[in-house]
Amino acid sequence: MKKCIICRKEKDDSEFSDEHVIPDSLGGYYHIYTVCKNCNSLLGEKVDNKLVNHIFSKFQRNELMLKGKSGKIPNPFEGTHIVENDNNRKARVEIDNSGLPIIKLLPTIEVQNENNETKIQISIEGNDKKELESMSKKILERRGIKDSTHQISSDIDIREYKPILKTEHELDIRDFKIGLLKIAYEFAVDQISNYFEDSKAIEISNILYNADYEKAEKFIAGSGFEKDMIEPLKDFFDFSSNKHYLILTSGETGLLCYVRLAKSFEALIFLSDKQYINNTLFCINDLDRKVYRIGDFLSEANNLYSPMKYSFKHFFLTKNEALEFSNLRQGIDFEFYFENNKLPLFDKKQNKIYNHIDDKIEQMIKNGKVQITDQYFTKNPLLIILDEELYIKILPFNTFIGISEIKAENEIIKL
Repeated sequence: MKKCIICRKEKDDSEFSDEHVIPDSLGGYYHIYTVCKNCNSLLGEKVDNKLVNHIFSKFQRNELMLKGKSGKIPNPFEGTHIVENDNNRKARVEIDNSGLPIIKLLPTIEVQNENNETKIQISIEGNDKKELESMSKKILERRGIKDSTHQISSDIDIREYKPILKTEHELDIRDFKIGLLKIAYEFAVDQISNYFEDSKAIEISNILYNADYEKAEKFIAGSGFEKDMIEPLKDFFDFSSNKHYLILTSGETGLLCYVRLAKSFEALIFLSDKQYINNTLFCINDLDRKVYRIGDFLSEANNLYSPMKYSFKHFFLTKNEALEFSNLRQGIDFEFYFENNKLPLFDKKQNKIYNHIDDKIEQMIKNGKVQITDQYFTKNPLLIILDEELYIKILPFNTFIGISEIKAENEIIKL
């Protein structure tokens, strides 16, 4: 027996089913198994549906060719539209197998009676020409005219027509937010063991169970359409990619979840007045690779940065030393001398005094001779003015060159 995280009732294991935290119609691959079958069905109908079938979702699903439960790519232009400058002409937009829109003009029929002669003018697309005869017969039958007793003639006039359509779309600015709340809540319950009994968690589960769209809004900051709500995260996550991001973190106000669904929705969701975690947890759902992974910043810290790159300001005792170094740098074999992937530093007698350049950098930081900020080794390079005379070895001739400053920098590898 276990408790459903939505209805909070104890149920047998057989009564639970596979729940997509991010709806599978949006390309969600993150599954949990703590929602009962009844609640799973309820969420799909009244919660996920508001998000999956939002007009913004339809455009993105169409762009990424994400099929729904019907197996079809959604058509964000469905319905009947009016041709601009011709209010009597209507059209539909169909989506081909590659996801591209195709304008389909609907037939127009004009009937005129003159001098005991009935003229029927039918305007159709060229691709529908084969249906002209059957269409004409149906029109005549509706008017009680049998073609066996009347003479029928046709005059086909082919014209090139490139219509511009006028379309109208309804934009949901409230109800879809409950879908974002569900995603954040399920992620938090799955990743934080004691969050489920939180008073706000109990309130959220009741909101989801009752599909209360109005009450869901109070947990969500912003409209759901803003971009760059959490500016610092741009340094660590590739928001330009086709990925969904869920990020759990603690702030002054309590437990927060940042939800970004590729390039369509973005929201900051308040989950609790308590903080719960002192780390930042994330789920990255990759739409291109069709995988997801869950991680945290502390364990990922060593993987967030590229290998350190060093550059130097040199000093020379003579003009000949400077000229020699200039010639060395132009050679194809020029490179710094490393030992076991470490860059050693030497004194003026060519004795190795630091096994690695990082040893010297850490010494100066520890002694307070280098000022660093929270962005150390992120955006801004670290500039170290040396407090002793040091040398590096240059290949291919094992030449020792003096250095007076070190610039250390690397790049953030975005998740």
